[in-house]
Amino acid sequence: MDHDSITKNQTTERYLLRELTETESDAFEEHYFDCQECAERVRCGTELMEYGREVAREGRFTPIVPVPPQPNYWTPALRVGMLAVMLGVGFAVYQKIHVSAPVQQAALQDVFIHLEAAKGPSANAQVIGRNQRPVLSFAIPAWAASADAVSYRAVLVLPSGKSLYRQITAHEAEDQIDWPIDRDGLTSGLYSVTVRSLGRDGAELKGNIPTFLFTLELQK
Repeated sequence: MDHDSITKNQTTERYLLRELTETESDAFEEHYFDCQECAERVRCGTELMEYGREVAREGRFTPIVPVPPQPNYWTPALRVGMLAVMLGVGFAVYQKIHVSAPVQQAALQDVFIHLEAAKGPSANAQVIGRNQRPVLSFAIPAWAASADAVSYRAVLVLPSGKSLYRQITAHEAEDQIDWPIDRDGLTSGLYSVTVRSLGRDGAELKGNIPTFLFTLELQK
């Protein structure tokens, strides 16, 4: 499966909507493990769909007045087309934030914080200078890796309670993971990172969940 045919046939969108056959899904996954652009589109689309599910679970919808039944225009082709548009916008925003940001932050020095699930917060304390940016470096322990996982989701919880997310492909999970964190919005205090296994449909799989704890002291 080549990149041009994937773009032409909207394979990424059909993959996220689970409209591919098992053979097509396997071929696409083999491709995007080695294709950064497709991997980012899958990551962006997965996060977008997960946000939609969270909105649905929390019931954050504005009530609407019932209307008479209308013809069903929500065809598979329209679903794929709509998701393609949403992915295009989301991917453009992602590139602006995550690709352009390093250019603007070129003066910042990366400080790698090596995390281990067995250590407590005091063992992973780190001072971050005003011209430095923290980069979390960790590996998913063998006891937490799932043979059924298609990807993983890392969740960073800040002292303020806010959460940041990082989607990790199964291919990336085989090596050490480096996660640069934007300094804006960070404060001194205790942080935690949890890593959850995700199945083909994006749902969380049962199993061991590694937790990494560390503290940051940010100099102003």
